[in-house]
Amino acid sequence: MYVTPEQIQAANKATVEALLAVANTQFTALEKLATIQASAVKSAFEDSVANTRALLGAKDVQEFVTLQNSFTQPPSRRPSPTRRACTKSRPRRMPSCRKWRSAASPNGMRTS
Repeated sequence: MYVTPEQIQAANKATVEALLAVANTQFTALEKLATIQASAVKSAFEDSVANTRALLGAKDVQEFVTLQNSFTQPPSRRPSPTRRACTKSRPRRMPSCRKWRSAASPNGMRTS
């Protein structure tokens, strides 16, 4: 049995289409990752600015040291940016808040 040029062309066309579909999927995933990374950098920068302003507003050395020690707490003891965003106004409308609330509540039950 011989392979005709039309069969080769059809196989190549299907391969190229599959490759383009994978490339589009990867590009979409990369866009989402870049958005997440940008928001994380923005949040870290805002935290740094807030911490610096708090340190500059310290009245005495004891308050300065207390503030500085609170900034070095492990991340598990500090509220995450998602949690902070979810405690602001209209948290139920944000999909990330629904995800955070269901993960944070025991047995997957809603807390509010």
